Amino acid sequence: MKNCFYAVFMALLLVSCVEEEMNTSTDVSAQVPETVNDQAFVQGMSNVFVSEEMASELEKALESGTMQTKSSELNHALENLGIVSIRRIFDIEGDYEEVFRARGLHRWYEIQYADVLPYTKASVGLESIPGFESVEPVRRIRINDYNDLDKDLWGLNNTLNPQYDINVKPVWENYTKGDPKVKVSVVDTGIDLKHEDLAGNIASTGHFNGNTMTTSITAGDHGTHVAGTIAAVGNNGKGVVGIAGGDAAAGQKGVTLISSQIFPQDGSTTNVAANAILQSIKDGAVISQNSWGYNFDYNDDGVISGDELTAQLAATIDGPLQGAVDTFIATAGCDAAGNQLPNSPMKGGIVIFAAGNESVKNGAPANYEKVMAVGSIARDGGRSDFSNYGDWVDICAPGTDILSTLPGNQYGELSGTSMACPHVSGVAALVLSYCGGPGFTNEMLWNKLIGGSNKTAVPASYQIGGLVDAMGAIAYGEDETPAKVADLKVESLSNTLNFEWTATADEDDKPAYGYMVLYSTDKDKLEAATVENYNTVGSAFCTPEVAAGKKVEFAVKGLEFSKEYYVKVLAYSYGLNYAEASDVVTVSTGKNNAPVIKNLYTGKYEFKPSETLEVRFKITEPDGHAFEVTADATSAFAFAAVAGTDEYKLTVVGKNVQPGNYSATVKAKDEYGMTASVKVNYTVLDNRPPVIVNEIEDMLFTTRGEELILEMDDYVFDADEEQLDYEFNLSTDKVVHFVARKNSIYVTALTYGTADVEIVASDVKGKEVVFSFKVLVKNPAEPVSVYPNPVVDFVNVSTMDMADTDITITSSTGKVVYDATEKVSGFEPARIDMTGCAPGVYSVAVSYGGNEYTQTLVKL
Repeated sequence: MKNCFYAVFMALLLVSCVEEEMNTSTDVSAQVPETVNDQAFVQGMSNVFVSEEMASELEKALESGTMQTKSSELNHALENLGIVSIRRIFDIEGDYEEVFRARGLHRWYEIQYADVLPYTKASVGLESIPGFESVEPVRRIRINDYNDLDKDLWGLNNTLNPQYDINVKPVWENYTKGDPKVKVSVVDTGIDLKHEDLAGNIASTGHFNGNTMTTSITAGDHGTHVAGTIAAVGNNGKGVVGIAGGDAAAGQKGVTLISSQIFPQDGSTTNVAANAILQSIKDGAVISQNSWGYNFDYNDDGVISGDELTAQLAATIDGPLQGAVDTFIATAGCDAAGNQLPNSPMKGGIVIFAAGNESVKNGAPANYEKVMAVGSIARDGGRSDFSNYGDWVDICAPGTDILSTLPGNQYGELSGTSMACPHVSGVAALVLSYCGGPGFTNEMLWNKLIGGSNKTAVPASYQIGGLVDAMGAIAYGEDETPAKVADLKVESLSNTLNFEWTATADEDDKPAYGYMVLYSTDKDKLEAATVENYNTVGSAFCTPEVAAGKKVEFAVKGLEFSKEYYVKVLAYSYGLNYAEASDVVTVSTGKNNAPVIKNLYTGKYEFKPSETLEVRFKITEPDGHAFEVTADATSAFAFAAVAGTDEYKLTVVGKNVQPGNYSATVKAKDEYGMTASVKVNYTVLDNRPPVIVNEIEDMLFTTRGEELILEMDDYVFDADEEQLDYEFNLSTDKVVHFVARKNSIYVTALTYGTADVEIVASDVKGKEVVFSFKVLVKNPAEPVSVYPNPVVDFVNVSTMDMADTDITITSSTGKVVYDATEKVSGFEPARIDMTGCAPGVYSVAVSYGGNEYTQTLVKL
């Protein structure tokens, strides 16, 4: 790379950068306003295309290191326009210098001047200089993604709408999964070169950062996502699979990815992109993948309108980028003399661009006729609501809700023509992997992609071209006629014919893509039926995706019952080259048989309200016909298919039904009206409520944390042998805790105190019995309690166990106001009337268990 020099006033900065091509310049000055929008163009900067003589003058000045040129007009302009620097846009040195010079790339320069200078004044000043043939603003570019959406690899295998995927599976199975000799340059944000699902297909060298002019790549979401669609490593048990990602399990590498980074965090320009495209030629790329475009959303509101729309509808490719694109197309895969390199899969290159996401009828630079412009469809085949369109769009691909790789071994979903574009690049890489080699040209690849696209899947009114078709591209223009089916066998089951034959292949051992099955009850019509008049008889098409020599099985349903049919099969290639028909086979259909219902239940049909009746039925259709199953019953019931089986289950919950006799009927009817039914009768018995056999006594606990188990079978009996439900009602939940486990109740003392308890035992019909008792948790260190204290009327004296207890109450003057012996316990305290006692302090003496206890009592 040549040196540069600087000047004040008369200075000239000449720096060669990257490489690109251009045969003719394009004057776009009329397309921009007097003051260019800084969201669309770089302020204070222009691209100029100079004459051969001026280019020579500039190069001599650069080589000599002087600060003057022989052009007085240029020197004058440097001073008047406040030019800060001039640099050559493309690095043309190296093996391709002669080729790049022949295409005029050395004549493109980028000029930077005072950014306050209006563009029109600068352009007029520059155009007045002899040898300055055209002047253009420097365009800003932006990524063509749309937004984050749901994950799914539907673009490669659309299970809901198979006609709208890219039809890549037959290529993987029978042709190729990619070849490392095919190199794809991803002109975008940087690829995550170490991603677990990409690293196996990343080039070891050749990456280029157009912003820093180095080989240092910074991973970005967009470029990594695009790269994954093209060549995420296949069959490696990780993440996703790329279109041309190879087969890791089989040791087959996919196509080679080159990261041509053009986007820093704050945006980029077409000059940077043009350099990156040109640089990739030197590194062996033959496919240039470009999911970016010009920016017209000046106010960044997500809507193109007014002046923005006018500018977008008028925009075309700019000069330096056109030069780079033309040079890549003409030179990629070739040596400096223009000969195809021996290890290159193609002579020349192909440049693929996203059409853009403004939903308008133009998109630059994708509208340049020499690039392949890619529109976008959604999962249902409709044109993506964001996709640009027009007769300039060459082809379309899945672009809505696309799952792919993201930096840091992550995966995510994006939408946009940016996501559609790598589908086409991936298919192009597959075609080159299989068809590429000496003599294969970029024109041949273009024809295969466009000619092999599916033009029936996407209406012409969408104006986004045909749907890219991997199998169609491989087969276009060169597939051969497969061999005749030689071993057709046909058997009947009711009105269904089951076919079996061996998959055939062409002379290159490529299996037939599909088979036309013809049938009729008229032998003469069947024998006369051909591809041209196949609609004179019954027909069906089979695309089995099996290898040659494997068995193909196919069925034709819905024929007439008990009829003699004549059948034959014709194999065909993807390009609809039909083989000779198989020999005619005669077969008779059978009668229609009713569905078969088998009751699998062997238990009793008499059950208690606490029980549930579950009756299973196995229901089959001997003819393979579709059928529907219904059930009705004279009681509340549930009826449903048993997942994963051919069984159905009728359920009656006893507690939801009144006692009595009932019936249920299960019916099955096939699609032709044949029916079968099975009836079952059942009885729900009367409910017998629970009864108490023993009361629960009061409970005394002397230790916090102490536990007791009540076995409720000792206290309650249920003649229906139900599992009863237990509910606990406590005057306080702080003293004791109850929990039921089946028929055992666990009681735990929590703290000292007394609680009134109710245990309610109920059966499934809500019939209940109630147990009432007390629980006392008493501290054994304080066996006697006197309460309440102070007392107004009655005072209670309690002990632990029931025993004769002497109680004496004496006033402060020594008068005995109460003296008696009573049977006292914690649950049955002595209740003493003190309403007639004068207010004051009293002494309560209690003799219990051979011990004397004294406590002071205050009477209010």
